[in-house]
Amino acid sequence: MKQLMDSKEYKKTLDFFDQQSHSCTDFEINLALKACISLNEYQCGMNIQKTLSQNSLNNPYIQATL
Repeated sequence: MKQLMDSKEYKKTLDFFDQQSHSCTDFEINLALKACISLNEYQCGMNIQKTLSQNSLNNPYIQATL
């Protein structure tokens, strides 16, 4: 996912996240949220936020992105 973000392939980043969302780390969740922002897909970001665990919601990097 990091390589996709670095290449500014935001849609592919979100597609990858959708396929792997059940096993993503907080780092990957943060990348997906940043891809949503880059694409102005705020509803997508809100949908990701709804699925986050309390632990992920408390992650300072995710909080800053939200």
